[in-house]
Amino acid sequence: MLSDILPAIFLVTLVLSPYILLKLQVFSPAALGNAPQRPNQLTYIDLAAALFIALGTPFIFVSFTRRADLLSTLVDLAVAAFIVFVLSSRFTDGRRGLGISGAGIWRAAGFGVLLYAAVMPWLIVVEIVSAIAQKHLLHEKNQMHPVLKQIEHAQSPMQIVSLVVMICIIAPIAEELFFRGLLQTLLIRGIAIWRRQDSKAREAKAGERAAGILIAAAIFATVHLTVIKDAWSWLPALFLLGVTLGYAYERTGKLWADITIHALFNAFAVSLIIFGHAGQPPVNRSPVHNGHTPSKMHRAGSGSAGKRHATIG
Repeated sequence: MLSDILPAIFLVTLVLSPYILLKLQVFSPAALGNAPQRPNQLTYIDLAAALFIALGTPFIFVSFTRRADLLSTLVDLAVAAFIVFVLSSRFTDGRRGLGISGAGIWRAAGFGVLLYAAVMPWLIVVEIVSAIAQKHLLHEKNQMHPVLKQIEHAQSPMQIVSLVVMICIIAPIAEELFFRGLLQTLLIRGIAIWRRQDSKAREAKAGERAAGILIAAAIFATVHLTVIKDAWSWLPALFLLGVTLGYAYERTGKLWADITIHALFNAFAVSLIIFGHAGQPPVNRSPVHNGHTPSKMHRAGSGSAGKRHATIG
């Protein structure tokens, strides 16, 4: 069962985490300063246009479907297409500058896998501590992401597959294109121009990149919090995830690194829902397995841990 191997995986990755981070030179300012630059001519009008598309897409398609997951997928696809086919031209090297060309994809993905393995146990630790604080200080329990609730209540294998594809593939690509490819890049360029009072500033320094990463991560966490009610405990973990994603993008210059991290993070949450019920009596299983009444999240995974870690970025 998944609940039997998770503690072992957690302990192994926790022990190996410092070694992996050191090997990746995560704590070296020079590594970030010497990372690939992404010269561009992005403007805040580009950001406003992407937001307009994101907010307007549901109104266009709501007459055809009212399914929240389908509308969310359409929003992701619309925003991703706009950034890839329109805004990539704002980068000096086009899509290569944006970081979505095929060159170096496997190396970037490998970097993402290693960084995810090193950071994931700390994300869990941070969330557990935050959940305990929320329970005792605010007397509230954290909540599951609404899309994950849809998986737990899914009525057919096809619906589960479509939700998994949306969560683990489409959403990571679209969100990384927006939050890192567009927003973070725009923030870093704006910070560089502001600090140097030079509208033609092109190459960002390590400190300017770090500031852009932190601001983009804060926005990333806050936006996700708006869709998960009474889940303040997720804010620190989502912020740490955002920092990790932003750092991966700056270090590699490739969106494939942070798309990989984001996809693995979401896949982990999905696996807790789908496989966390394995080995339980039929009456306690969710429709993912047998179509019966959905079980509560505290039955998933290993006790309350299944509930604590059931969110997506």
